[in-house]
Amino acid sequence: MNKEKTWWQIIRLKLLVSTIMSASLWVGSGQLGFPLIFQAMFAGYVFFGFIVFVLLDAPPLKAFSGWKAGTAILGFYLVCSALYITAGTFLPQFSSETEMEGIDRKTVKYREDPAVTESLRHRSRELSEKADEILARLEQLKASGEKLDIESVEVAGFSPKLPPSRDVSGLDIVERGKLVYKDHECYNCHKIGGKGGKKRGPELDNMGNLATAEQLKKKIFEPTAWYAEGYEKRKKDKMPDKFPDVMSEEELEALVAYLMTLKNPAVKTPKPVFPSGS
Repeated sequence: MNKEKTWWQIIRLKLLVSTIMSASLWVGSGQLGFPLIFQAMFAGYVFFGFIVFVLLDAPPLKAFSGWKAGTAILGFYLVCSALYITAGTFLPQFSSETEMEGIDRKTVKYREDPAVTESLRHRSRELSEKADEILARLEQLKASGEKLDIESVEVAGFSPKLPPSRDVSGLDIVERGKLVYKDHECYNCHKIGGKGGKKRGPELDNMGNLATAEQLKKKIFEPTAWYAEGYEKRKKDKMPDKFPDVMSEEELEALVAYLMTLKNPAVKTPKPVFPSGS
């Protein structure tokens, strides 16, 4: 009959291997440029692995029954909860300042050249006028009862591309708007084409048919200007008010130009609801 192992016999080899692995991960991740918190997390994973393998080799516990079993389960739950909460307090927490700094770093290159800002702002106004002209023509065709063929509706001189003399960034304003949408992580709260969103904000696929460019600009920079239908009382899901500080006018123009192209009536995008008196 095999002699039962002592606790030291159970943990000594595992402790040695875990120590070597933990030190290797700490040094290696540090050399690769990982932040200190990630180095600690990697070392922590090794520690938890050590605990698991020790428990697998540990001597079997005596059987519990009755109130002792209930007490043991409750105690185990409390210990695990305490460890979980304690570990969580050492992990990085959400910081709006850190997020804003990250967004600013992503977009600063687009604000360094005033020529880019001015050219895109000017082009956005042109596109807005062209969009109004297209919508007016569509309304005329709809009123006349003719069958609409969207691809055949053209407006003379309309082109989504910036003229070569203005196309400093190499992007048309709609593509630029898509980049702004991505850089400012709007997909965290909204969906477009079924992608993104955590149901904090409405889907935007048909927003171009429901709001004007000016209304969208006002909403982005003044979140309380109006609400999406059904979101009036969802205070915890309200839109952030940081964008006037982290988003340039050029970015705003480009983002709105992109949003105005979203005209898919098959998606139930909520209608704007304006506060009484506005």
